[in-house]
Amino acid sequence: MISATPLTKNISIVQQQLLELRQQSVRHKNANLGQLTCLIVIVSVGLITVRIVPANQLKTWSFLWRQGQSHVLLMSLMLIAIMAFAISWWCWFSDLKYRSLEAQFTELHDNHAEMIKASPTLAAIAADYQRQFDLAILLNGIATAVAFAVIAGIGLRLILPA
Repeated sequence: MISATPLTKNISIVQQQLLELRQQSVRHKNANLGQLTCLIVIVSVGLITVRIVPANQLKTWSFLWRQGQSHVLLMSLMLIAIMAFAISWWCWFSDLKYRSLEAQFTELHDNHAEMIKASPTLAAIAADYQRQFDLAILLNGIATAVAFAVIAGIGLRLILPA
């Protein structure tokens, strides 16, 4: 019976841990992409709504709601915006569990740096993890900027006269 050497077992364990971290980084990226997509949908719905409803009447929700009940497109847009908003929050909450992901990767990489550098497979998995994680951070930054822009736009719209 041939048994695996301790080094082979260790490489296998590190590979499994790296694959799990890479999979989590993909989920992290997808949650941020989902959130960004929902925010873009909300902005698009807002821009279309501004084209449908006169600008001076957008300040009153009751008018918008009454118009929406008689205007099928406006009602559909309002429902799409509400669903996109809810999905965006769901993506944000699901992304919270990945807050410690970078620390886990750093610890694993620091503990097994020589092994990861020596193995092309481990190095490729680690590089792919880093690409996915960096993309998730980029998408998160863009989503945050879009969210702040939307909030600022709504604030300015409410403050400034029509």
